[in-house]
Amino acid sequence: MGAANPRGPERTALAYAVLLGAFIWGVAAPDGAVRPLALVGAGLAWLAACACADRSPLTWRALALGFVLLRSVAWFTAPATSGDLWRYAWEAEVWLAGENPYQLAPSAPELASLAARLGELHALVEHAEVPAAYPPVAQFAFVAAALLARVLDASAFVDGPQAYVSSLRLLALGADVAVLLLLRRWIVASNRPLAALVPWAWSPLVALEFSGAGHFDVLAIALALAALGPVAGPAALRGALLALAAATKLLPAAFAPFAAERGGRARFLAAFFVVLALAAAPQVFALARSGHGGGLATYASVWESSSLLFRALERPLWPLLPSGAGWLDAKLAARALVVVGWLGLLAALVRGRWAPERAALVLCGAFLLLSPTFHPWYAAWAAPWLVLRRVEHELPLERALARGLALLLALAPAQYVVLERWRAEGVWSEPAWLAPLMFGPALCLLLHAVLRPRAT
Repeated sequence: MGAANPRGPERTALAYAVLLGAFIWGVAAPDGAVRPLALVGAGLAWLAACACADRSPLTWRALALGFVLLRSVAWFTAPATSGDLWRYAWEAEVWLAGENPYQLAPSAPELASLAARLGELHALVEHAEVPAAYPPVAQFAFVAAALLARVLDASAFVDGPQAYVSSLRLLALGADVAVLLLLRRWIVASNRPLAALVPWAWSPLVALEFSGAGHFDVLAIALALAALGPVAGPAALRGALLALAAATKLLPAAFAPFAAERGGRARFLAAFFVVLALAAAPQVFALARSGHGGGLATYASVWESSSLLFRALERPLWPLLPSGAGWLDAKLAARALVVVGWLGLLAALVRGRWAPERAALVLCGAFLLLSPTFHPWYAAWAAPWLVLRRVEHELPLERALARGLALLLALAPAQYVVLERWRAEGVWSEPAWLAPLMFGPALCLLLHAVLRPRAT
């Protein structure tokens, strides 16, 4: 934390007021370029609030008030940042109908009667030719939310698809609150000021994508934080929690080697692998029975959006490798190179015995910069680890990555310009400036950190 500034509280309040105003403008504006512009403005104001709060005292009441205001604004808007919420609800209804969404895509003839019964919901599902990709614990959460939606629908408070919106948002909001409380516990245990919580509590992107759009990534983040936290708990329980996080979203599986160093290594790893195997079994068995890779294979091999480093790696391969030739295909070869590089980074961090929170920041950052697919809510994975930074312990490259990820969190809503055009014209087209704007600042900071020691 920097030196205290006597005008810090006033500057923090001003930065938050600008943040909240721009956020309201962004979610309330009609469709068009104004929405992404306003949300990027809110992100830049969030950066200012983080810097100001770092140099001023901040009470839990003030922090919580800022948290609640942002979530309240997000709650009362349409889930406009993606159509994923409808996919969650549909897959839950498929399970409840006794069918398996890992084997049957929404457009499958076997689901025709369900599609007719839930016509309004089915019509909202995007990419209806692709079966389920989300891991089993996420599916369990969707089913729980769908059951709650039926209760809400029967109560007449909300009806139709809006009941799914409310129930899935409640799930995301509950996990969002859990993340805040887990982070607070971590911060208090390390005797750090509550201002460190601002990157999560006041992030407009986090509020919009979780409490607003209902993305379930926040559930995986909450489970991972519960497993990695510094307050000692039974090793088997921590291993089970991290396995559940990995069976919600795959990324937390990479945190296991670091979490195991917190004590009870053998019990932790045994619980992790046993619970992960049991949790993953429904998806593995369904895919083996169907004889295809399912939605997860489609996502891993085909999906691509707003990447920068991946395209720089992939495009030189186009003249060299034939299209559609298995692993000789340029897309798949580039993906294989990315996976090998990311696993190499993971191995280096394990050898260096990095603390879990430091390793998580670096691994999430590498995923965001290398992934062939980037959506704004992916950037929210960096937010909890930004809260847990200990600047005095960081390496120069690590510090540059953290600052670059904070900029990515602020600038990621620029990608909504693509979504706005797709909704207006039915065309998914990324302007040439988009990826450099979102990822360029982070890459520049990393290059500066790499080259500066050589220059001096």
